[in-house]
Amino acid sequence: FQKRIIELKASEIPVTNKSSQYDMKIREKYLELFEEAIKQASEVINSIIRF
Repeated sequence: FQKRIIELKASEIPVTNKSSQYDMKIREKYLELFEEAIKQASEVINSIIRF
């Protein structure tokens, strides 16, 4: 599945500067969501460990 994502990313190399900036914004947003998900997951794990 991850390999497929990498293949898709490689096949959509941005042609103009604008689309690469757009791509960076998406990547930033994705990283924020990913960090938030990890934070929430660790809170859940911590609360489970406490019990």
